Amino acid sequence: MAGTLRTLGKRARRQVVADLRADPYLPYVLVLAALLAGFWFWHRLPNFATRDEQARIFDPLVALGTYLADPSVESFREGVAWGRVPFGATFYLNAVALVPVVLAAVVLGQLDAFLAFDTPPRHLGYFYIWQETPAWMWTVSLSIVRLVNVAFAVGCVYLTYRLGVQLRDRATGRLAALLLTFTFGFLTVAHEGGEDVPALFFTLLSLALLVSYVRTGEAAPFLLASAFGGVAIAFKLTAAPMVAVVAAAYLLRVHGAGPEWRSAFVRPWLLVGGAVAGLAAIVLGFPTLLVGEADVVLHRIAGGSASRTEWSTGPDAPVWWWFLRQYLNAFGLPLFVGAVGGVVATFARLDDRGRDLHATALLLVALAANVLLYVPWHDFRVHHLLPTFPLLVLLLATALVDLRGRSPGAARVLLAILLLSGGAYATAGVLSYADSPRDDAVAWF
Repeated sequence: MAGTLRTLGKRARRQVVADLRADPYLPYVLVLAALLAGFWFWHRLPNFATRDEQARIFDPLVALGTYLADPSVESFREGVAWGRVPFGATFYLNAVALVPVVLAAVVLGQLDAFLAFDTPPRHLGYFYIWQETPAWMWTVSLSIVRLVNVAFAVGCVYLTYRLGVQLRDRATGRLAALLLTFTFGFLTVAHEGGEDVPALFFTLLSLALLVSYVRTGEAAPFLLASAFGGVAIAFKLTAAPMVAVVAAAYLLRVHGAGPEWRSAFVRPWLLVGGAVAGLAAIVLGFPTLLVGEADVVLHRIAGGSASRTEWSTGPDAPVWWWFLRQYLNAFGLPLFVGAVGGVVATFARLDDRGRDLHATALLLVALAANVLLYVPWHDFRVHHLLPTFPLLVLLLATALVDLRGRSPGAARVLLAILLLSGGAYATAGVLSYADSPRDDAVAWF
């Protein structure tokens, strides 16, 4: 297993190096993404950015505090199972971020500070624990969590580039990566610790492997895509549409096999292998499940998902209103109109795709599956729609590259409008992180 992971790591490294050498503009796009996603990443520290960021960092802290209070397997199991709801693989990510903090606490003789997290009662938003814990612990741990999130965000931009290259060429990948970098909704989610951006990273990684499988029919990309899709689901259950995308890739490969479609279809070992790989990734990704609390996980999957149709966290409004509101918030008006135009243009020219048909169809399936997931919901937020952002900019970039071949002048005008308006919207939004009226008020008091 370790050898396989090392081999995969080497291949991924070689691919990244090859892309950086082949495309002189790619490093600048990635640096820009890092600057925008990481600008003022320490905003509000040592406070939490959101309640979700607090909940995610509390999970491993409670496991640690409960174990320190009573060093035993049972207490550790109870600590892991304590979480407000089981957040899956985010537990591991935050636990790794806490390692330097724990080591520093040992050196400074402040390890007892973690005893406050011994099965804390749920009242007053745990404010008393936040106040009693040394401020440096919050600052360091949350800074590491957010910087890891920024690294995943840059990885998402690169994977969007790679998908664009697979879909068409380097110009398409470059443009798609730049458009994602200028998507303010993407940058907003990248500015706080959570599971959304890591889940998106593994979703895009799975998609890139599925495109490779559809074109080559090789088993390895399919199995890896199934595993990484499982990792995405372990980070965030709303990545579940990846199951449909994996199935669609299998069927698209059958369609692309031509006369050999029967042999491409009848590959039960591949389907079983993919299912096992995905399921194993999901199971291993939920520490709550590993400590024997399967009922908690099942309740979140079944009960939590069903309740979203009536769970009201916003005004009563038609679902189209929620989609329009959140997409306009995430993209801004010009880029949103461009994204819609990209989808329409893709459908209009689907018959002309030739070799790119199956890869384009796979992106459309992924987009439709993610959108349909939220249609029954009462309401949702920008971060719920995050998986669709790279898909929309990929389709838009492809449409713009197509237009450039037919009408270079029109393509240049549209591209200038989208990049200038999107860049201004994203930059203005990101700069606002340096302005914290609430913290200024606290300082005044």
